[in-house]
Amino acid sequence: MVELTKVKGIGPTVAKALVGMGIVTAEDLAAASPETVARVRGISSTGASVIIAAAGEIAGSGDKATKKSKTVAKNASKAKKKSKKKPKKKSKKKTAKAEKKAKRKATKAEKKAAKKSKTSKKKVAKAQKKAAKAQKKVAKAQKKAALNRAIEVLGDEERAVEWMGKMSGTFGKSPKETLSDEDGFARVLSHLRGVELALSRN
Repeated sequence: MVELTKVKGIGPTVAKALVGMGIVTAEDLAAASPETVARVRGISSTGASVIIAAAGEIAGSGDKATKKSKTVAKNASKAKKKSKKKPKKKSKKKTAKAEKKAKRKATKAEKKAAKKSKTSKKKVAKAQKKAAKAQKKVAKAQKKAALNRAIEVLGDEERAVEWMGKMSGTFGKSPKETLSDEDGFARVLSHLRGVELALSRN
């Protein structure tokens, strides 16, 4: 809405008189008839037509300005909405990408850990197998050494083999079985030493 005083040829007094007639804005004045406006003191019929035309121009420009202002506001609103939507979409895309990347890393780490665990298990199993093999080798060597010592003490392989497999009151089992104990080898050798001393006295 445009004030009456903005119209060319209308001062505060004329504006007051027009308001008293119900013509409050330039738009109202533009829509009024020359006869109505001419009733105001100091305005002729010709002057009324000129004033109405001037009011029409101002009212029209005001409408255009309002329309332009509305268009600008509408465009600004659209731009605002667009700017709000885009980052949201971009943000979602970015989040999804980050989640995908994190998932890939987690899967890779799991595979790596599983592989490491498998390798570690293999190494342990290999070490255990190696230790068992070494123990078996030691046991075999001890058995052979004990038999050789028995042959040396008893003076005959057949007697030594028989002695190794025979039940002994000293050990509670045969010397051969005693060798499988933790200190079995040392006990068998110690016993053979005692036998050797006893035989040497005779």
